[in-house]
Amino acid sequence: MTVSWDLRHADVPGLSSARREKHMQPGRPILRPLNATSLVDESIYLYRSNFLLFFGISSVLVVPASMLAYLLGSIIATFIPLPDMGQAQGQMQTSISSGVSSVLVLLFVIPASLFSSAVLTYAVAERYLARNVTISSAFKAVIKLFWPLARTFAAIGLVAMAVYLGVMAALATVLAVALATQSTGAIVALVIGVAPFLVVLAVLWLAGLVWIAMLPSTCIIEKVWYFKAARRAWILARTRFWTILVVLILAGIIQSILTAPISLANELMASNLLLAGIYGLAYGLLAGFAEPIGRVPTVLLYFDARVRSEGFDLELLAQAMGQTQSSEQQAVAVPPT
Repeated sequence: MTVSWDLRHADVPGLSSARREKHMQPGRPILRPLNATSLVDESIYLYRSNFLLFFGISSVLVVPASMLAYLLGSIIATFIPLPDMGQAQGQMQTSISSGVSSVLVLLFVIPASLFSSAVLTYAVAERYLARNVTISSAFKAVIKLFWPLARTFAAIGLVAMAVYLGVMAALATVLAVALATQSTGAIVALVIGVAPFLVVLAVLWLAGLVWIAMLPSTCIIEKVWYFKAARRAWILARTRFWTILVVLILAGIIQSILTAPISLANELMASNLLLAGIYGLAYGLLAGFAEPIGRVPTVLLYFDARVRSEGFDLELLAQAMGQTQSSEQQAVAVPPT
């Protein structure tokens, strides 16, 4: 799909969101390298101007999935027989309901959140490129990509899990051998030897977070899959590694602050069916509000990486010039009627 370009303002590096809103015409995006200030500015502008779209995409699946998980958790807990525990029985019932709901969240809410995040990635990219998109059209577009996207994440997840379990098994084996010797010197040597390994493991974990953050945009926008997508996402992630990492940390903190009050009320609401439904509704709405806070700047950083490393803005400019020349040729070739 080609994209038209606003030639008058494409070369303005400091164009703010307010000026962008005045100058940019429909269907004419402005892409440029983003520094920290412009990234925040663009992210706020994009979320604010498309709030209902982004919030709707993030909530339409998560809210019913969350309500279903917590309602079923409360219902299932009532059928679990408990011995007579006096005053502690109510607290035990609440704890069981909360635990069952947590398991159901993994089964219902997490898959809904992952798919909604993929749809949100598509919608953010379309709106950043000044293309029209609705909630239904975004879901229809991503549903067509569902199976290759699911298989890609499943394959990469299995490989990552296998590596993680292998490393943990090796670490546990070394620790067991050291403890079996019952030697203080062996244990001290183990701690000294394992410390650098744990540091390297932490660095790799952070690198994995940055890499995974680029993967949805790479798959959905470029339509590449499996380990080709993994390699492509890492190439782009390296371009803005530290910026992406900071964005992920800040977005995680903001999302945790937003969902903390409702999370604290889990134990209080889990034992009552009506309150469990209200809790599920509130949790889903807050999650829907918080999800774009991290997803919008991540998608913008994807485009920023391509602008910096591949001249993606020049590619779109060439497309726009080709469209303009084609239109002019058609106007000359077709006489007025």
